[in-house]
Amino acid sequence: MGTNRVRIAVLNDYELIAAGVAAMLDAFPDRVEVVELTVRDVTIDHYVNIALFDTYGRPDFAEQEISELVANARVRHVVVFTNSLPPAEVNRLLAIGVAGCLSKSLPAETLVAELEAIAGGEQRVSSFEDLANPVVVAATPGAQWGLTYRESEILALLTLGMRNKAIATALYIGSETVKSHLTSVFQKMGVSSRAEAISTAIRSGGFGRVDAVHSTVGD
Repeated sequence: MGTNRVRIAVLNDYELIAAGVAAMLDAFPDRVEVVELTVRDVTIDHYVNIALFDTYGRPDFAEQEISELVANARVRHVVVFTNSLPPAEVNRLLAIGVAGCLSKSLPAETLVAELEAIAGGEQRVSSFEDLANPVVVAATPGAQWGLTYRESEILALLTLGMRNKAIATALYIGSETVKSHLTSVFQKMGVSSRAEAISTAIRSGGFGRVDAVHSTVGD
């Protein structure tokens, strides 16, 4: 193992997402080390080079949580890991003190290289050109129904009781785009209503937000 591995804490509201990102990074054990996984909790128990904040399923900007991470003495750099982010939001994040905004469309090896650059003191921002249909490498809930990343995230927000307009605002896309995606989601899931989709998604086990899970890898 490399002695200068980048120590990373992965944060997301959904346990499956956090674990999936960690698994992707675990393929590079000589370069990065995931030392903590946190769900619905921005507490960091150990010193880390990077707190990787995954935005999947977030209905808001998460400015407070991100600001807390930036101010945390145990965190050297905060990186937002997302699939869609307009320039104005990137600028807001950088103003808060975020060291990088990285796209989920990055191949795993490129992601690791970007994290290494940020750990070395560089500021890195990916291109987020296709907000409506991102091509995301990381796995997401809903694979059993063949959902795309965008469909999975829309379904996650739907389970929070959000309406189409609110979902569109959260994901920086149009309401008609949300409606089109939901039509596809319902067809793939074999359901005919929002209530049925929500019930089926929650029963599947992958879409329930976990109130508080905090684990230290290897402890």
